[in-house]
Amino acid sequence: MPIVSLTHWTQQFSTPGEQAFLGITMMLVGVLLVLTILVLISFAVGLMSNLISKPSKKESENTAPISKQPEVVKQNPIVSAQAAAGNDQAVIAAIAAAVQMMMQNEGSAGANAGFRIRSIRRV
Repeated sequence: MPIVSLTHWTQQFSTPGEQAFLGITMMLVGVLLVLTILVLISFAVGLMSNLISKPSKKESENTAPISKQPEVVKQNPIVSAQAAAGNDQAVIAAIAAAVQMMMQNEGSAGANAGFRIRSIRRV
């Protein structure tokens, strides 16, 4: 067997079975290579995010955890219902003003917009 061959290395696979084996082998090598590189990139990104998000020892010593329980405010249900009914008009007015402002910012007149807000329902 000569050391230097003048023919291409794929020409030694002459039968269809050998060519299919070569094709499948090349495909598997390519897929495994890409998968390995993606796993390495994933580990590198995870390592960098952990290094960036960890606070230094000096910062963690200076900041003491503050555990304050939230205050619970008890409200009279009747007063809350009346306040909610009064707030509905304010909410409707705020939404209508926001829509009008956005329509003016976009360059269209509110009266010529082609729609009118008739009701607002809670979802």
